[in-house]
Amino acid sequence: MGVFAIESWPDHEGIGLDDHAAGLTPMGATLTAERAPGPYAARGRFFRERANGPHVRAGGLEDTLAHLPRQDLDMVIWARTPPGSWADAMRCFSPPGPTLRLKGTIETVSQAIRDLPQARAYPDFLMEDVVQSASLAAALSGSNRLSLSLACGSEVGIPEPGGRMSLLCAYGHDAVGWESGPALSGGQSTGFAPFSLAFIPGREEARLHLSVDHSRCGPVLFLRVE
Repeated sequence: MGVFAIESWPDHEGIGLDDHAAGLTPMGATLTAERAPGPYAARGRFFRERANGPHVRAGGLEDTLAHLPRQDLDMVIWARTPPGSWADAMRCFSPPGPTLRLKGTIETVSQAIRDLPQARAYPDFLMEDVVQSASLAAALSGSNRLSLSLACGSEVGIPEPGGRMSLLCAYGHDAVGWESGPALSGGQSTGFAPFSLAFIPGREEARLHLSVDHSRCGPVLFLRVE
């Protein structure tokens, strides 16, 4: 996949289309143009959609994370390209795996992940990636205290907003998504691409609402830096 960077601003101006919304979904983000009602429905006409959807920046390179300090963004997604061996390992993984819930400093949590017998039910790359992702989130937020959960299926819950920063990763599936803005013709949801890292800065007002399709949900990491 080529390099890209894209932002989704669902409460800004769009372009009227014939009958339906058009979506561009490269590895974890959607840029939408919604149909305008009434006299503004003609192709190419501009209209204003006042949706209260989250403002999202997504990119295929690690430098996408440089946008995290921006106060106008609700989420930044690093749509990383995983090694082929990761997808192969997830195809061989048989969910559900055990639910892991840990809290403490980055050092104690990382050591617990490596020591817990339950963690061995998951592929080795996945547990090492959890440790690396936790370290990255701690470094970006400037705090070494965090809580995390790794779960599958019905055990996957939506965490309460808060803390300095939250991080999410869906390993090998796209069963977790966010409400990307109520379109003029109804609600819209966008799934996180498999293995992408979503960073959610702590905000007093949260426009971001997550959703989970438990029926097809594989391992999901939710992490919050306090």
